[in-house]
Amino acid sequence: MKKITLIIDDDVYQEVKSGFGAHCLAGAYGIVDAFTGKLIKAIDQGKEEETFSFNKKAKEERGG
Repeated sequence: MKKITLIIDDDVYQEVKSGFGAHCLAGAYGIVDAFTGKLIKAIDQGKEEETFSFNKKAKEERGG
């Protein structure tokens, strides 16, 4: 497992969040989008820690 502490400027965060929203409106969605969406949600909720992992169903769909 990897661990990182993220310090992000509010202006940078708003740009990432806005860009992500526009990206999703374009209909594109994959693993990077799922990760980004979960990260944005965790930040918006004020979480200090979040774990990212595949759920069992997603892992089976990937053949894992």
